[in-house]
Amino acid sequence: MADDLPVPADDQQPYLHLQPAETPLDPTNVTSACRRLHTLADPSHSVIDRLNPLTTTRPPTVECLFLRPEAPTDRLNCYWTLHGSTAIADLEDTLRDTLPDQYQVTATTGDPLTDLQPHAESHVAGVQYEATTTHRKDWQTALVPFHTAARDQGTPAPTANTRPTPTETDTPRPLETVLSVLATCDCPAAYQVLIRPFPDWRQAADERTAKIELGSNRITGTLFANPSEVPIHREPNLTPTAQARHDAITARDPTRSFVVTSRAVAVAPDPTTASATADRLETALDPLSGQFHEIGGRRRDDADTGVLDIGTPPGQQLLADMRARTLQAPSYESTTSRLPGTTAASTGIVVDAAELPQFCLLDGASAPADVSRALETVPPAQTTIERPPDRLLRAVEGPGLTLGHPRTTDRTSTAPIALPPDRQSLHLGWIGRTGAGKSTALLTAILDNYQATDGPEILIDRKGGRLPTEYLRSHYERYGDLDDVYYFDCAERLPAISFFDIRTDLTAGIARQRAIDDRVAHYEEILAQFMGAEEYDAARSTEIINYLVKALYDPVHGSDVLTHSEIETALHRLHDRETPPAVSTETLERKLATQLATEDSRTFERVMAGARNRMEKLTRQTVLERLFDHAPTGSDPRFDFAELLDEDAVVIFDLGRLRSEAKRGLTLVLLSNCWAALRRRYQQASAETTLPLVNLYLEEAGAMANSALVQDLLSRGREFRCSVTLAMQFPGQLRAADESTYAELLNNVGTYVTGNVGVDHDFAHRFATTAMDRAAVANRLRNLGRG
Repeated sequence: MADDLPVPADDQQPYLHLQPAETPLDPTNVTSACRRLHTLADPSHSVIDRLNPLTTTRPPTVECLFLRPEAPTDRLNCYWTLHGSTAIADLEDTLRDTLPDQYQVTATTGDPLTDLQPHAESHVAGVQYEATTTHRKDWQTALVPFHTAARDQGTPAPTANTRPTPTETDTPRPLETVLSVLATCDCPAAYQVLIRPFPDWRQAADERTAKIELGSNRITGTLFANPSEVPIHREPNLTPTAQARHDAITARDPTRSFVVTSRAVAVAPDPTTASATADRLETALDPLSGQFHEIGGRRRDDADTGVLDIGTPPGQQLLADMRARTLQAPSYESTTSRLPGTTAASTGIVVDAAELPQFCLLDGASAPADVSRALETVPPAQTTIERPPDRLLRAVEGPGLTLGHPRTTDRTSTAPIALPPDRQSLHLGWIGRTGAGKSTALLTAILDNYQATDGPEILIDRKGGRLPTEYLRSHYERYGDLDDVYYFDCAERLPAISFFDIRTDLTAGIARQRAIDDRVAHYEEILAQFMGAEEYDAARSTEIINYLVKALYDPVHGSDVLTHSEIETALHRLHDRETPPAVSTETLERKLATQLATEDSRTFERVMAGARNRMEKLTRQTVLERLFDHAPTGSDPRFDFAELLDEDAVVIFDLGRLRSEAKRGLTLVLLSNCWAALRRRYQQASAETTLPLVNLYLEEAGAMANSALVQDLLSRGREFRCSVTLAMQFPGQLRAADESTYAELLNNVGTYVTGNVGVDHDFAHRFATTAMDRAAVANRLRNLGRG
């Protein structure tokens, strides 16, 4: 007999999608939480309505649905919802209390069964699960509770007021068997459980146990027995069967029971596939049977339709009942069940809070491999970590460089957190493989930080993606203009940097020799980028270049601004005349003379040829040659980071369309100019001055790992009020190129935003705590998902 459902399908019906994790369920907690399902009520009914016997306040119906939709997906999804009530939030709270924190619960809308639409030629077969009892009142006896492993049918029932203790077994739980069939069948299929609170039946239980104790519970004579008549004496010793029946009743909780309707269907293009799936499902729930209260399956198969049968085929009708959410009322004590020798059957199954989870809750820790794969059970390394306390989160809830949205244990996003400006000078590592969402997150960070800080946001984008143009669009959308944005598409227009110009350093009070040494060191670093540091340093040619450039800066005979062409000319003159430039410093003059005092002309020619070869590597890069030959005078255009360091602006250098060699060289030119400007600003500032924070974002930083400029910026960034964000695919890029830069990353970077990282024990050690050791951290880093 159907209860007051069916419920029509609703495209706006809220559902909760549940994704299990490989974390074991706590049976005690599960049972306790299931008891609270009994208290769910429709909030549209007032307390007075619920207490008024003349007002119909039918309890809501909970639905649990496992669905394997039509191909191409082979994923198995789990949904929960509440029919007849708007209290879906209460159901969500109950599920969260029931399940471990690692289980993910997310809200969705729409009827999932729309994905189980049969076609005209489809064949439907399935199983309607039902309870059977020999005695019509044996529905009061226990089934197998959740905290007991699957038992063979016929195992003695639990003793009075107790539940059996868990036993070790390899036998899967009945629900696991059902889901294994759904996960491995070759057609769309679903398993549905409808749950409704059942009225308190304590009085019926007391009367029944009293009759058993008084010896009146005989199968024969029940048809005409008067329930009010009881024997005048008790039987001192119950038979084993009577004792078992008595204990099976008292072991149950009659105050928190439910009526359950459970069914499964398969929809296939051919009868064989659908019928084979139904065959496997038919006995799946049998192990839930108690000694007197058995669970079994009754097939409903379109193939069983006879020639003369009219109406809806059995399988189609079962699917219709599933789609209509038809809940069956208990029918154990129907009129026919009163006939002697008749087995009572009911598709409305009465269970208590300890038995209910067996029908609908999967323990991800013990799920078979095929079920885990189909449900995409979250492994321990991918489960979310408990959120920090609110007092810690409050420190990063203000304006700043947005790091992301903390998620609850079920991946529900909360308010964003941001790194405050006063912590940004400790630098950031922005790590993520291609497709991990690294650039999108970085765009958001820059966009928010522009408003949170007073200094410039400087982005050097070597990647060649859409980050620069997407940032321009986003900035305009949020702030209404691009007045404070400087954009350089370096394939079209270069910043007019005068690389060999030390005039601004000297004006700022930087010692002449220090300014020269830095400029020469940066120049040699750029040359080394084109040859490789080991090859570049392998000959005496590098010393010739070093001393020659320093000689051209001589305060008496040289200049404060050079061009690369002038250096090449001086090198050719040195080769042709074997005479070094005039210098006013005896030490430099002696060093140059030593370089020229070779034993033979062949050695001299080899050294000079090596120097020319190194310098020509740069002149072959047209983009760089223009920069290195730029020596502005008067009103000539010039670019210097010094003019931007105190400006609240965004500066973007888009290097994406340049060749890789030009990218490396131009990046170092920009870093050199930025370094010099930061040092001059620091030199000129008074101790009381609070300098605006400069944020430098370097995309594809791994390719610049062996740069001394990067190491210098990391080591002195806090002193210079400069925050460096190194964006790269994985930290190992730095280690492979330069061990010292990798060490700088670990020691001088205070904040990491990271995605999936492979084997990197030292990086994992950076995050290790007493609560999570290095191995556990490394496992999590390897298992982080995209986005």
